[in-house]
Amino acid sequence: DLNVSKRLWLILWEYEEILHQGLLKQAISEALPHLAAISTLSLPYLADDGIMNVIRKYLPCLISLDVSHSCVTDRGLRHLMSPCFITSGLMQPNPSVIRSLTSLLDSPENAYSSQIVWNSDGRVGKCLASELEVLKMESCDSVTDSGIRFVLEHYTNLKTLVYHQRRSVLEILLKWLAERADNDKKPQVRLEQLEHAFPYSIAPFSEQLATLTSVCTRLTAINIVTEDFVLPHFVGFSHLNTLTVELEDCIGEGFIIFLQQKGQDLRELYVSCSTDPDSTLSTVQGGHQGQLFNIVTLASGIYCTKVKKLSVSGCGLVSKEAMDSIQLTMKLNSTNWIRTNTQTWFRQLSHLMLMSYEDTMPSMTMHSVLLQHVLSNVPVLQVLNLEGNFGSYITDDYMRHILRQNKFASLRILDISVNDHGGVQGRIPLSLTTVQAFIDLCPNLVELRMSDWNITTEEFGSLTKSMSDNNYNLVLTRKIRA
Repeated sequence: DLNVSKRLWLILWEYEEILHQGLLKQAISEALPHLAAISTLSLPYLADDGIMNVIRKYLPCLISLDVSHSCVTDRGLRHLMSPCFITSGLMQPNPSVIRSLTSLLDSPENAYSSQIVWNSDGRVGKCLASELEVLKMESCDSVTDSGIRFVLEHYTNLKTLVYHQRRSVLEILLKWLAERADNDKKPQVRLEQLEHAFPYSIAPFSEQLATLTSVCTRLTAINIVTEDFVLPHFVGFSHLNTLTVELEDCIGEGFIIFLQQKGQDLRELYVSCSTDPDSTLSTVQGGHQGQLFNIVTLASGIYCTKVKKLSVSGCGLVSKEAMDSIQLTMKLNSTNWIRTNTQTWFRQLSHLMLMSYEDTMPSMTMHSVLLQHVLSNVPVLQVLNLEGNFGSYITDDYMRHILRQNKFASLRILDISVNDHGGVQGRIPLSLTTVQAFIDLCPNLVELRMSDWNITTEEFGSLTKSMSDNNYNLVLTRKIRA
């Protein structure tokens, strides 16, 4: 692998004459022909169309390319379609890469032979665009929508495409498919990830999503800003196991329907709802403030039994229909129901993050009994991050009761705070008693974040010194609001 890291770039930036005179690019262009066996190349800030042409000529084993923040244009992307001619003697397998035979076995027998051209002089011509699996072009301002269309159509083995300028890859793909609507032959796109993040949402028509499911048959991860009614259409992606969604309206029936039909397949679920907290409840008929953590956690526990990472954030509304569909109020009022059912939830959960981003809203917390029994039944939890108004009930006694049921043998990071802007002592009524309990019971704990805890500066200093003196591999941190 060859990786130009951000740290290295910042160091090079100090020596302007190297960058401005093109000496570094020249050195890279001269070095790449001698690195024919590399499979991963990262050249952020440095790549241009000339270097793309060098890559095309001399790096036949490349499967991952990062040219983010660079001057690469559409022309540079087209360079990779030209054959790369190398002598057959240099075509040695790369020992650092173990390739899966799945794609080869699933492809027609002539699919790969058509990408390799043998010349009479004993040289082999390969099209690098048909070999790449990962292409990252973050902040490549000179790459247009046309360039992305070209990549989608001709980089036939691409699994990951990172790009978002005026439009996201998802938007460009939907527009391209709409223009091909009259064409009976649908393209096959091997992308495993699609992303449409901020600054605005997208709500594709159901017909567009139906077409997308037939084109992107290998999709495993979606990251999207959208509205609740869109979610049930994602059920059509048969391999989907990771969903990151920002809902701009509310948690509604669409979210519940999606989990009911797809929850068993999900391994990672990241949900955020950003309904304007000042909006009237009439915006969402019967909308409820303060139930976001409760409904997402409870619904995920019921329907996503194999989920490994769960994140819930925001301060959005929850519709009455969504609450009624899973009888949320009735279940929250029954301690016996919570105690019985949480014993089978989240048995594989390794990451749990609940973040409200809003410390001025006392309602943005989680039902104390529900959280208590969830935390008592997560045997392999590694990261616990609670950020919000939990100070009303998370006390030393509360945590002591949880630790009696769950020793958190796998826990590595514990972070409980009101927000990440700086702590105020005592807003979370946890003391040194809880700190010592976690240190004693959790052998894998490597970081304990204690912003807002009821711990004085002197106690924190003494505790830090004790960890250092006894050679503990444990980082203690806390933020103090200035």
